[in-house]
Amino acid sequence: MESIGRNYIDYWQRSYPAQRGLRNRFGIRVENGCCWAVIQIGDGEAITFGEPHAIPVDLAILPIYLRMIVDDHLLDYPSSDLGEVLAGKKFSRSLGMSA
Repeated sequence: MESIGRNYIDYWQRSYPAQRGLRNRFGIRVENGCCWAVIQIGDGEAITFGEPHAIPVDLAILPIYLRMIVDDHLLDYPSSDLGEVLAGKKFSRSLGMSA
């Protein structure tokens, strides 16, 4: 699943129930030629965490938590373009970028 902001796209994993009925989800934010991990807890605002990684990015050198988020997203959404975007092979039309 994707969500599009003013200058970014978030690629989300499925949401998972957390303690006390809260729901949280993790994803990857693509913005300005970089990607970050992103989290949303409940209905709160999604926030990035960790270091930005320049695109194209070698998935093998990403921190394990970020690789797991990417892998899980691609398993849940096999038609997603996230792999191509992170490899620098595809740019997001919704961000006004073109190849």
